[in-house]
Amino acid sequence: MRIDSRIIELLEKIDFAENYKKLVNTFSGGEFEDYSVINVETIFKDLGYDVFYNKKEDFFKVMFYRNDLEIQVNFSLKYGAVETILGIIRKGERIKVGGPFGFLYRSITSERLAKPLFSNYDQLKEIISTTLLIVKEIQVEISSWE
Repeated sequence: MRIDSRIIELLEKIDFAENYKKLVNTFSGGEFEDYSVINVETIFKDLGYDVFYNKKEDFFKVMFYRNDLEIQVNFSLKYGAVETILGIIRKGERIKVGGPFGFLYRSITSERLAKPLFSNYDQLKEIISTTLLIVKEIQVEISSWE
């Protein structure tokens, strides 16, 4: 998939690659297979986010809205790994983002990077919190586009 060139510029501006690599390196060990959906939903709520769990596809969804901007962030938790997938619609137009954070990282650096890993709920909470801070930076930058 081709990424919108504005997204690449935005990601470079907010140091996405460095921030995501730091997150992955901080959380590079662990395995947590049998998480509780209720406990994960509680983590999102404790962080101040409304979350929707898609049971059929097995992921958690958080939405951000600002004026003509809609950002959807999906979190897939499998085998203790957190895969974050980003979708953006601006002024009714879907922006070609590329989806998973790992793909975005590779698009900027040409390097592969593992997903952040967690072995307990505290680690998962920190991963989610840091990831959503990155998404908020993306939201602020996109909101400034003309």
